[in-house]
Amino acid sequence: VPPEVTLVQTENGTAVCKAAAGKPAAQISWTPEGDCVTEQKCHWGNGTVTVQSTCHWEGCRVPNVSCSVSHLTGNKSLSIELDQDKHLF
Repeated sequence: VPPEVTLVQTENGTAVCKAAAGKPAAQISWTPEGDCVTEQKCHWGNGTVTVQSTCHWEGCRVPNVSCSVSHLTGNKSLSIELDQDKHLF
């Protein structure tokens, strides 16, 4: 089952990439690499897995970031431009 992929910037300046309800679990990677925390949540009813990766780039002016999701059903990449006003320096 292919995951539904989303990429957003939160109020505190972090970026969140989510690969929702995929089976098997997707792999998430970032360009450029940041300080990231990745979590997996299993949905026992249907065996799918949601993977969420939250990243920040402290002390770096990163104008835009990409999250790449690797999955058996195909790969997907999303990019966003980071709002520099939300960065924590």
